[in-house]
Amino acid sequence: MIRSDARNQIQQYADAVGSLRWSNAHIDLVMGERQLYWWRRLLDVNPEYTFQTSTPTTDANGMIPLAYSSGSGDSAVNSYRILGVLRDMIPLAESKYSDFKTAAIFGADLRMYYPIGTNIQILPNRSGSPITVTWNSLPVAANLLTGDSSVVAFPAGFDTLYLMDTASELLAKAGSEKEATMFYKSLVDDKREAMFATYGRMGTNGPTWRYSDDGPSWGSV
Repeated sequence: MIRSDARNQIQQYADAVGSLRWSNAHIDLVMGERQLYWWRRLLDVNPEYTFQTSTPTTDANGMIPLAYSSGSGDSAVNSYRILGVLRDMIPLAESKYSDFKTAAIFGADLRMYYPIGTNIQILPNRSGSPITVTWNSLPVAANLLTGDSSVVAFPAGFDTLYLMDTASELLAKAGSEKEATMFYKSLVDDKREAMFATYGRMGTNGPTWRYSDDGPSWGSV
């Protein structure tokens, strides 16, 4: 759906077609925020729904960037979570700095990586080493698209999820519209469950929840 049509649908849900109550820029800002919110939730459920590969080289400190991007303009994608890190086609185990504070300094021979600031430390610590990084990605937010004829990226068949959610956010204020807000939120919950059931897994095997950390602490369900 192109952005102008998406905005019109949001105004339809909010009973505000042709109204100056919200500027187009404000509607687009809220739309982009809700669009990416649901993209992140889907990638939390199915991390491999989007998949990209980059091949950085370690710097003088044995580090590579934590964030990645690919493409340009409306087709650009930006990294959300790192899915895997390989050196010499050997997968490295994910760890954290607090477990190996001196490993990088003393050149410990460990096949691991951990995030540190805006970078990833690769172990063993070697400069100029080619690394393969796989990551999942987020599309360009609706408010950052180049124009109203640009397509707002969202999983097929579920555009109404972020459209209704945007309308409910715009209507979320005291007064008679509180009921409309709650009504749309209930519809959004139904559509969320349907989207996760559709795209949360691609095969017929039952879903498997895999947390290497405490899932509820970062907003999982």
